[in-house]
Amino acid sequence: MRKTLALMLAILLFLNLNAFAESLPVFDSLLDARDYLNEQVLACPDEISFRLSDPDQYTGSTFAARARSIGGQYSADTRLDGDVVTIEYTYYPGMRIYRAIQTGDASDLTADERTAAQISAQVAAQAVEKSDDPFDRILYLHDWMCENITYEAMPEARPTMPRVCGAVGALVDGRANCQGYADTFRLLGLLSGLTVRKQEGMDSDGGAHDWNAVLLNGEWFIVDVTADDPADIQSWCYAYMNAGRDICNYGWLRDAEAAEISAYTDSELWYYSRNDRLFENVDALARAAYFARRNDKIKLFRGAVDDSDLTWHDLSDAILSVAMERGKKCSWSVDCFNRGAYTYYTVRWTKW
Repeated sequence: MRKTLALMLAILLFLNLNAFAESLPVFDSLLDARDYLNEQVLACPDEISFRLSDPDQYTGSTFAARARSIGGQYSADTRLDGDVVTIEYTYYPGMRIYRAIQTGDASDLTADERTAAQISAQVAAQAVEKSDDPFDRILYLHDWMCENITYEAMPEARPTMPRVCGAVGALVDGRANCQGYADTFRLLGLLSGLTVRKQEGMDSDGGAHDWNAVLLNGEWFIVDVTADDPADIQSWCYAYMNAGRDICNYGWLRDAEAAEISAYTDSELWYYSRNDRLFENVDALARAAYFARRNDKIKLFRGAVDDSDLTWHDLSDAILSVAMERGKKCSWSVDCFNRGAYTYYTVRWTKW
């Protein structure tokens, strides 16, 4: 009798497992599953499962690394049972905070995560209230992060997940590394109604780096607040806000990308072209900054020049020439960033 019962239970278990497997979506590759994975991680499930039409193409640790990158999470444990893939993610705190806000259940959050949830909800609400335009919302979030978060590198002694790697460190402590910036922007962006993902790869110098991808007008663009917010100065730029691959020369595994980034930057979505702040030379930028201060009382002027080898001296000398030409006694400071093919400037008028 016991043997018969055990056999029946085994058969039922087998049938249930088969029914479960049959109900799962099937993908030809891990990359084909990225939309499914990024949709699933919004709810932070304990496990995410799907089927692969050719499971033999994946072996070893590279599979877990690609699953981690595509899903945009801190780490991923993977297992393959026949053609069924199961992934257990270690979620960034921003994702768990987003889930808690969406469900109204914060019982699984720590005290610091609840504090971060309150801050993120307030900031996102301000972005939504400011404008219906996704560009304006991104701009608001970008500037808020630059004003309130300072870069801090990954500590040498690493617990399971250092605070700087997530939204808690960024929002509660005001300090984050690139992972923390990316986790925070994704959290704030999602709460603001944007479609945002996280990507890992290499920066223009070949170093390990994380950033975000945002969906605008049906195309994906890069947003990298970390790169736009240097730690050693008080101003920032918009070089990598809504940038395509032509501007943001980063590297990442194409078979492990969270989103397919547009090859070209949209002039209506990039800060400098959208606001007529892209100039052919420093003389043109200097005159624009001068007359913006004189006519419109603008004390801080940001612009970019289509030249990658300029310094702050070049623009400062050009401003001096304009001021002397107009007979105006004034003073200013200049911050300069060289990114890809452009030089990005911030002019701060200190005396007029």
